Amino acid sequence: MYSGTALAESVGLRLQSIEAQAGGDFPLFAGRDQTRWQCSPGGSWVGGFWAGCWGLEYVFSQQPASAERALFWSRKLKAKLSLESVHSSMIFAFGCQCPLRWCREYAVDDSHWLCQRAASELAVQFDSGLQCIPLGSALGGGDNGKASFSVDSLAAVILLLSGQGDNRLVRLARRHTDVYLKHGFSAGACSSAMLNVDGQWRCQEPGDWSRGQAWGMLGLVVASAQWGAEYKVAAREALEYWLSSRGTGICFNRPADSQSQTDPSACLIAAVAMLLFSRQDTSPQWWESGQKLCQSVMGDETLSGAEHEGIRFTGCYTQLAGGKQGHAETPWGYFFLLLSAALLDGKIDTLW
Repeated sequence: MYSGTALAESVGLRLQSIEAQAGGDFPLFAGRDQTRWQCSPGGSWVGGFWAGCWGLEYVFSQQPASAERALFWSRKLKAKLSLESVHSSMIFAFGCQCPLRWCREYAVDDSHWLCQRAASELAVQFDSGLQCIPLGSALGGGDNGKASFSVDSLAAVILLLSGQGDNRLVRLARRHTDVYLKHGFSAGACSSAMLNVDGQWRCQEPGDWSRGQAWGMLGLVVASAQWGAEYKVAAREALEYWLSSRGTGICFNRPADSQSQTDPSACLIAAVAMLLFSRQDTSPQWWESGQKLCQSVMGDETLSGAEHEGIRFTGCYTQLAGGKQGHAETPWGYFFLLLSAALLDGKIDTLW
């Protein structure tokens, strides 16, 4: 029988093992066939998920040490405040704002300040010509970064900018979202990236990348919670598109590619979107579909190991060392594994 608490305890053991190996650095990834993690002092774009993992571990364990770890790793993200990338929203929404919410009784003043400062720094990057916060040149954004839009961070942008009690920041989050709805969203299908060329947005094929579709779903569900109306309609369409194109089994990274590998992490992000949307929409299908997606991941070969030894999740299909693509352990994989379990068990209800 499924037990979120047992799963969280096992993931907690794995987190301890990873932390010991990282030696004070942020863990980035470990390939499926690797025993050593790639780590970095700054955490790249996944550092926030590492702090968030400890916050979610605390949600289950209620152990002060877990809360203190979460807030310790959150404070280490301070070095990313000036990062010229929209992905700084992912770092601070999932690595600072969420842990602060879950571990509030252990928070100190600088934890609140860090979220506010991160939101202010992100707002500075808003481009009035594009009417959004572009991808930016850091973290691999490159030469086109200042004219690009990435769906990966849509939910995080809304969460971070809307979570500070500042109406100006909320308006920026909504304008950012509106650009995506107008140009990157088509009948439920979510484009993973857009590039503005001479004032015109050119999009990656909507719906072709499973994790991009899942990120879009999560962003639109968060937008729906914030503003309702057309955002709720779009969120429902995006969730329906997932179910019609991918169902509730393990999805392929790119379903149209006959050589594509699976990406269980995309299933977890999609499941979180559905479980969150079930709080907004009375239809039972969203809770049931989210639950089925989680069950599919729990039965997948990328989740392995004995619970009492620390379970290992290698279900993130991503870029590895040397530019190769493959399945890996990642902080975001463990974050969404724990988050889906917390939602299913009623440990938390929302991200906002």
